[in-house]
Amino acid sequence: MLETKLRNLKKLLKKYGTVIIAYSGGVDSTFLAKVSQDVLGENAIAVTIATATLPKTELIDAEKFAKEIGIQHFIIDDPNLNTSWFADNPKERCYICKKNMIRTIREFCYEKGLKGELIEGSNLDDLKDFRPGFKAIKELGVKSPLIEAELTKKDIRKLSKQFGLPSWNKSPMPCLATRFPFGTSITKEQLARIDEAESIIRALGLVNVRVRVHENNVVRIETAKDQLRLVVEQAQQITEQLKALGFRFITLDLEGYQMGSMNL
Repeated sequence: MLETKLRNLKKLLKKYGTVIIAYSGGVDSTFLAKVSQDVLGENAIAVTIATATLPKTELIDAEKFAKEIGIQHFIIDDPNLNTSWFADNPKERCYICKKNMIRTIREFCYEKGLKGELIEGSNLDDLKDFRPGFKAIKELGVKSPLIEAELTKKDIRKLSKQFGLPSWNKSPMPCLATRFPFGTSITKEQLARIDEAESIIRALGLVNVRVRVHENNVVRIETAKDQLRLVVEQAQQITEQLKALGFRFITLDLEGYQMGSMNL
């Protein structure tokens, strides 16, 4: 079954002939870049947008993984960060942001003379989640070959491990803007502060961590339920370091990590 899905993915890529991959360095897009490179060679190109909403470690991974795969890789600037709509953080943020990023990749490719089918790494499980950005992907005709091949996240991790990809067991690391409630102003400095806060906590041995922002400089730490004890044990150190970043109250969500908990 899994091999059939992989064969179907390779058939799709061969059909495209040349591909431009919207590449983040995450589990899915790294797998897609690897298979594209294997199937199409120099006709596969990866493009990453260096945005402040992408954790620093993700950009480092994207560069590192692309080199290991051997795929041609470009990094371009973020089109969204200095726009007023982004600072206002509307509920349609993800949709508008994705639309702008797709257009930016296409404009970059046009200027560079790069031609090919624009593809991205959404997987079959993503269709079950709240992902307004996927509407932009469909509207602008971007292909999602992992979905067409019916590959799930579990499938992709398993195949990535078989291929020896270092990304196979990476934790999800979504856009940092998801740490803010809709309607709350977002700045480059605030994004950097959240990125630093999460890095501090991960450095203490926690894996899946989110630092959610609320009013009056209150932050709510989310992590897996089996890691809550680790946060409590290191509460003083975490509190001191996060307060040094300017946060006033540091709280722990006893319900544990919940994907999309700010989608209200």
